[in-house]
Amino acid sequence: MDKSERVTRGKDGKYRWLYELSLYTNPTILLLVTKIMAWVCVGIWGFLVLIELFDGPTLKGILDITTTFIYIYCCS
Repeated sequence: MDKSERVTRGKDGKYRWLYELSLYTNPTILLLVTKIMAWVCVGIWGFLVLIELFDGPTLKGILDITTTFIYIYCCS
């Protein structure tokens, strides 16, 4: 698509800008969503570890939480 074809005038008289991105050849969006989900999981994991620490810290409890999150993240 040529640059002049990207900006078009709609039926309402407003100019619209169109940009098409192939998600099959450019994995940028997939990597961004993966990073966001990883940080969300790290935040939830940290919150649960803090709850475990204030509830009476046990190494078994923290390891159970950690292995559960690793399993969920790697196998989903």
